[in-house]
This record gives sequence, C-alpha cells and structure tokens, in this order.
Amino acid sequence: MAIATNRAEPTSPSFYFFMTLVMAAIVVAGFGPTYTSALAPPGLPFWVHLHGAAMVSWIVLFAAQSWLVSHKRVPLHRWIGGFGMGLAAAIVPLGLATTALAVRRGAVPPFLSPPQMLSIDILDVVTFASLVSAAYFLRRKSEWHKRLLLCATILLMTPALGRILPNTVFAPAALLVGYLVMILLVGVGAARDAFSRRAVHPAYWLGAGAITLVQITIPLLAQSAIMSEIVAALVASRDAMP
Repeated sequence: MAIATNRAEPTSPSFYFFMTLVMAAIVVAGFGPTYTSALAPPGLPFWVHLHGAAMVSWIVLFAAQSWLVSHKRVPLHRWIGGFGMGLAAAIVPLGLATTALAVRRGAVPPFLSPPQMLSIDILDVVTFASLVSAAYFLRRKSEWHKRLLLCATILLMTPALGRILPNTVFAPAALLVGYLVMILLVGVGAARDAFSRRAVHPAYWLGAGAITLVQITIPLLAQSAIMSEIVAALVASRDAMP
C-alpha cells in the first residue's frame, strides 16, 4: 500500500492520517467490547484473532504510509507498499474464511441471517481487492492512488459499523446506517477536494459507486440459490461434527 507523491498535486498526509484515526475509532467502537470480553475462556478461535490482526495492521499501515510521505521518506514508503499489497492479498482469504467458519459454528450477529453475513463479506472483500488493485496499478498517479486506497479502507468499516448498532436493529436498517456512514466518510474526502481543488476527483465517485453497488447487490446475492446452498453446506458440516 503506497500513497505516492506527485508534483502535480501537493500531498496532504495530515488529512489521510486524520481519516485513519476516524476509521480506527470506528473499529475500536465496533469490535472493542466484544473482542475483549471474548478473550476469557473459551475465547475466540485463533483464525478470528488472525483476521483481526490483519485488519488492524492495514489501518496502522495506512497511517504509517501517510506519515512517511509527510516526512519525505518516499523510497521507504514505496518499499513498504509491496508489503501492503501482500497484506491486502491476505485479507481477502482471511475475511472469507473467518466469515464462513463463523456461519459454520453459528456465530452470526442477531440482526443478520447467515446468507446476508456471507454476502456482505464476499462483496466487501472482492470490492476491497478491486479498489486496492486499481490503486496499485495507478500508483504513479497519486491523485488516484491515495483516494482509491482511502475508499478501499472505508469499505472495510462495514463489520465494525454493524456492531456499533444495538442488537435490536434489524438488518435493513443496520446495512443502511453502515452505508450512509461510509458514504459520509467518502464525502469528507470529496468535500476537501471541492474546497481545495474546486472539483471532486473521479476516484471518489468511483469509490462511492463501488460502495453503493455493494449495498445494492447484498440482498440479491443473499437471496440467491447458490448462497442458500453454501450456507446449507456449512451448517451440514457443523452438524456432522462428532
């Protein structure tokens, strides 16, 4: 993950660092209480901790890369960017496996059905990987690069946002509120562009469009026959356990 410099646009790493702090606060608010309370026996499965470590590492890396740019450490920033791509590649299978195993053991939030939970995670990680890949290929165009990475990171807030809401909130409302918060975060970046550049960069429109497309597709995938078959297979494998 890299937020490359570009002479055509002055870098403002303080903005991206600020956004990192906001997203870190969302993660702590969403997962902090549940995660810490689950550390006592019987605790959480090891893969949940591994997945959580990867997600936290991504947030920390995003902040570190912004700091490196602000201190003109561009060569180190680019070198660490290779590690960031490897971390992004690891987040995808870890996310999918963690959700599938959660469904298998019946650990699904009360406001979501197993098909909804699987659909959200599949669409989130696929879209996250797509945005990060686009950012990598456009790494020499920093205007695109850093904004796409920001949008990709915002998309990872979905699970944390869902857990901030009370358990009595039903799925459509939880998904809508989470979506609005993510769009608001993208909108902060767009508003900054409008103020400083007098125009919103297309990367934000692409990011907002990707996040919106995920929300539209979730119910369609959740109600599909293939998702029902996947959930049934996971439940059957749990029931078959000795």
